[in-house]
Amino acid sequence: MVLDEAAYGNSPVVARVHGLEIVRAGGTDENSDIRFRYQVEDTRPGRDLQRSLSLNHAGRLAEAVNANPKVRVALGRLGNAIKGEEIIIYNNLQEPVEARDSEGNVIKRWEGVRYGAHPRGGILEEHTIVKARELAPQHTDRTRLTLRNGNFEKEDRIGVFGDWLAEIKSGWGYLIAPIVAFLGLLGLGKLFERARIHSAGRATAVKGTIAAAPAAPAAAVQAEPLVKSGYGFDDAVVATANLQWSAVEERLARGESAESIAAEYFVAYNIWLEQVLGETKITPTLNDLWIFFLVQAGAGYFHNDTPAFFSYLLYNALQLKNDSVGTFVRGEYERWYKIINLTLSTYKGIAVFGKLRNILPYEYVFNF
Repeated sequence: MVLDEAAYGNSPVVARVHGLEIVRAGGTDENSDIRFRYQVEDTRPGRDLQRSLSLNHAGRLAEAVNANPKVRVALGRLGNAIKGEEIIIYNNLQEPVEARDSEGNVIKRWEGVRYGAHPRGGILEEHTIVKARELAPQHTDRTRLTLRNGNFEKEDRIGVFGDWLAEIKSGWGYLIAPIVAFLGLLGLGKLFERARIHSAGRATAVKGTIAAAPAAPAAAVQAEPLVKSGYGFDDAVVATANLQWSAVEERLARGESAESIAAEYFVAYNIWLEQVLGETKITPTLNDLWIFFLVQAGAGYFHNDTPAFFSYLLYNALQLKNDSVGTFVRGEYERWYKIINLTLSTYKGIAVFGKLRNILPYEYVFNF
């Protein structure tokens, strides 16, 4: 056990060597070097990857075997992804020279080691290393490894900004092209803006000329008189329709046209008219809109949840336009309400109908 109280204080830091082996390096004959290899367990920062240390015949450090990290999470503080081993060779001064992986490839080369006093006390040790990138070994980086009292402190790349500049210079076209494209689009935008302003000015001038010219008398259009009949609906339905009609009167008072207001309510109906019946769209009048409100109020549950059924009711109401409209809508409402109620309740679990309730349309179950 090694415990340096001056360096570690009361920290529970231990390093243990065990499993001594005597091996030969460089062959098996008398010309090879005798090494004393120890297995290592070291929990000190930056040394947790050590596996073994080998000393030469003079007791100097000659070789260190570490686990080879391919991915370092937060510089190894949160863990490493290990693949194979990293073998570091030392010279006679016990300074590292190079490191090789398990396949014999050189992955690190030391350019020098500098010693000095650390600003926070203790011994400063700086290693300048050219190392291959873990996931891209064909590329190398110069790094500075800093140790304090032999413990890992930090590792920085040297010449990062120079590398960035070199990459920018080598691919300057990729950098310049987006800038040129942006400036070109900006210039086109300015040209289109000027053209739009010029066109708007000309249009304003033309409008002014037309406005100044004497207007021809407009042909008088006789509007269809509004007939707010009950069309056979109950008083409660008519009262509800009148509440909705008050919003139409407010819009008319503000100057909105009757055609635009009515068309707004008939958008879904016109789509149904074209897609389902194959008929052309209609241009609804205020009388049509009044019938729309009556049918919507009298349709009960079917006023919104089943737009196709509502359009069917409205279509027949517009065809009738008499006091039988209320009777027709009430009869269809009661008939289909009963059909749906029976299907979802009474017939839900009865024999074959229970099995088919969510598969077959109603017309396969009911006959009219």
